[in-house]
Parts: sequence; structure tokens; C-alpha cells
Amino acid sequence: MVRREHVASPAFREARRGGAGPGTSAMTEPDRDADHTARGLRAAAPSTTAAPRWAARARGAAGRALRQRQRRSVPVDPKELLLVAGLAAVLYVDGAVAGDTGIGPASVPAVALAVLPLLWRSRAPSRVLLVVLAASFLCLVTLDPHNTVVLPAMVAVHAFTKRTDRRRAIAAGIVGVLVTVTAVVVFARDVPNAHLVLALNCLLIAIAAVSGDGARARSAFRESVREREREREREMDARSQQLVTEERLRIARDVHDVVAHAIMEINIQAGTAAHLAARDPERAQAALRDIKRSSGGALRDLRGALGVLRDDAQTSTSPTDGLDTLPRLAATLRAAGIDCTLHVEGEPEAVPSSVGATIFRIVQEATTNVVRHSGARHATVRVGIGRSEVDLLVEDDGADASATTTHGDGSGNGLRGMAERAALVGGALRAGPVPGGWRVHATLPLR
Repeated sequence: MVRREHVASPAFREARRGGAGPGTSAMTEPDRDADHTARGLRAAAPSTTAAPRWAARARGAAGRALRQRQRRSVPVDPKELLLVAGLAAVLYVDGAVAGDTGIGPASVPAVALAVLPLLWRSRAPSRVLLVVLAASFLCLVTLDPHNTVVLPAMVAVHAFTKRTDRRRAIAAGIVGVLVTVTAVVVFARDVPNAHLVLALNCLLIAIAAVSGDGARARSAFRESVREREREREREMDARSQQLVTEERLRIARDVHDVVAHAIMEINIQAGTAAHLAARDPERAQAALRDIKRSSGGALRDLRGALGVLRDDAQTSTSPTDGLDTLPRLAATLRAAGIDCTLHVEGEPEAVPSSVGATIFRIVQEATTNVVRHSGARHATVRVGIGRSEVDLLVEDDGADASATTTHGDGSGNGLRGMAERAALVGGALRAGPVPGGWRVHATLPLR
């Protein structure tokens, strides 16, 4: 069937909104027919919101029924069937050989009630224990297997104590012993050596209770060991993640120091070359060569900082910057027009490579900040190497240092990076304005 659609006119749309358009007072006849047709189609259309609710309810009911069928259809372990059949056979043989009543029709449901519930002892151990203890009396009445009637109770007590706490396990053992004593006193007091039978049955119940509690303790111990292993794995994962984060921060600090210092040095040399290009071409060419040298050194430092991120073994093997490369930083300041004085006191050989690299990076960042922020004309770098620590001091005479936001509140990435570098080797760093300039003071232990 082909559905015929009607395109509503502007008057129809305006009337549907409850008002009339300009120059119209009511819907036209074709518009009224289209409105009635649309209402009829909506009334005849099935609900689009009720269907999903009914479908969800149907799916939920089907899922519950499937889970119930799965629970009912759980296959029985053949070993459990063998256990139940063996216990039933032992009870019948004992009743036939040592019992006084013999095997009769009433003994069949009694034995079945004593052994069949054991198939569900892992699901409902307390109920199974009560049923088996009660069925033991029926077995003594109908079959009188006084030597082996305790065996189903042993299995039930063991299953119950294995799945409960120690207090309830002790209570189950006491109940089992009391039931055994009552059964022997009532039904087997005329049996020869009744006291030995009583003692043996009580001992078997106690053994079942103790073994079940021991199995529970072993299971709890194994679970605690597994939980400790999982906790150890989580701690190792957290530690690995922390190491990865620290390595990323270290790489970020290295990249920041290298790039910031190199760009500052290149900017200074480029300005010098542009200023001297017309008047002194030779000095301009020397500045360009310095730019090439600075950019090459920056590239090498970047390869060394980022080499640890590569999967292959082609990482950088260049020596680590340390105290012997501090004159290069002083020369950079002098090239920027800042008079720099460098003093190294003590024995540089006593400084470990990690501490030497930290000193270089702190001085590099501090001198970069001198050029970029302070407007200083003179800077001093002092490295005092003592017996147990290194005292590092970088000072400048920048007149506007105290007004600089980055210097004033210590919130810059460079200052934060210097403090983190000092903390990594067990040291401390302080930076802030002083009368007449800015000071960076670090104390780094040698051991």
C-alpha cells in the first residue's frame, strides 16, 4: 500500500501551534483532513515505550529461569556418588552382621535419609548435619548398625566445621558427641563392650570436627597467602608506576633545562650576529659559529635525555655534565653581557657524578633565569665542596628581581625543577630575593 503524504501549509502549522498566521483565521479543508489523518495514524500506531519495558521483563524472567535450571542441573561428582553408595553399603553390611533387628523395608528410607543429604553438604552444611544426626537414630531403630552408624555423621560434621568458624566447629563437635552418647546409651547399651563402642564413636566425631577445622584453617591460610601475594603485586605495580612517573619527571626537567638554556644562548648569539653583521662581519661569523655549537650541544643533550625512551640499545654514551662544564655556563653569561664570577673550592674529584650533574643543572637553570628575568649585570657562582656536603650559591644583582613574578613567589617550573633535583640527591634548595638581587642556595650531601 502506498501512503499518501500531505505537505502542511503555513496556515496549518500555525493553527497546530494554537494561533493563526497573518491573514488567516482557521485551517483550510485539506489541512483539517491531514490533521485528522495524522491523529488517526498516531492512535493506531503501537506504543514505542511499553514494548521495551515488556521486553526487559521477559528477558529478566527468562534469565532467572535459566539460572534456576542451571542450579538444578549441576552435575553430581561421581566421587560423591561413590561415597554415598559406600556408606549405604557399609551400614547395610553392619546391620546385617551385627544388628539385632536385621534388614527390613523400613531400613531403606532410614539409610537413604542418612546418606543422600551428604550430596548437598557443601551447599547447606548445617541443614545436612541436622538431618544426618536425626537419621542416625532412625538407622539404629530400623537397622541397628551400631558400629558404623557414626560414619555419615562424621562426614556431615567434617563438612560443617570446614565451612564455619572455630566456635561453631567446637559446638558442632560437642553436639555430635552428645548425639553419639545418647544413641549408644539408648540403643547399644546391651552390646558387648558398649563402653568401647561409645569411646570409639565419640573419638571419630571429635576427629571429624578437628580435621574439618584444620581444613578450614589451611584454606584460610592459603587464601591469606594468596591475598598477600596479590597485595605484593599491587605494591610492585604501584612502585613501578611511581618509578615511571619519576623517570618522566626527570626527563621533563632535563628537556626543560636543555631547551631553555640552548634557546637563551642562541637568542643571545643571534642578536649579537645581527648587531655586528654590517660593522664587524668577522665577529658576526663567530657569533653564528657559537650558535651552531650551542645548537649541536643542545641536540646531543636532548638525545641523552630522550635516549632512555628508545627500545633499542643505541642510547647516548656522552659524558654527563658536571663541575668541569661549569665554565661553559659562565662563558654563556659573559656572552650575554653579564659579568660572571665562578669559584670552585675543594676537591671536585670527591663529588659523585650524580651530585655533579645536579650541580650543573641547578647552575644552568639559575644562570638562564639571570639572563631571562633579572636584568642583572653581575652574577656569582660559588661551589664549596666540604667533607660531607656541597654548598652551592648563585647570586645576581638584578634590580627588578624582587618584582618578578616567577622569582617572587617561587612558582616557576624552573625553580620547582631545581628544588626537585636537589631533593632527588637528598639535598635542599632555597631561592628568593635578597637585598640588591636574587639568590639560589642549595645544600647537597656527598654520601
